[in-house]
Amino acid sequence: MEWRDRDRMRRNYTLLLDSIDPDVMCTHLLEAGLLSRGMVEMVRATPGGRYSRSEELLMMLMRRGPRAFDTFLSCLRRAKQDALVAALLQDASI
Repeated sequence: MEWRDRDRMRRNYTLLLDSIDPDVMCTHLLEAGLLSRGMVEMVRATPGGRYSRSEELLMMLMRRGPRAFDTFLSCLRRAKQDALVAALLQDASI
């Protein structure tokens, strides 16, 4: 992920943690080819509940390649998380 995109995610980190469903997002990200099956299993096996799984997923995403952010936005749209997409894109203009 590009440094500007990682920075956008960091600035919206709490919002993302509180809002995403890691199981739904893992499915979308697997289908999009951004995560492998092993990565999805790692997220789902993370102890501590939904918040911890969301945190593991976000950390994993920030270490992915240059198309990770755009793919993440696309998956958020598929998951009907348009408010998160808007927050991340609005942050780009700041």
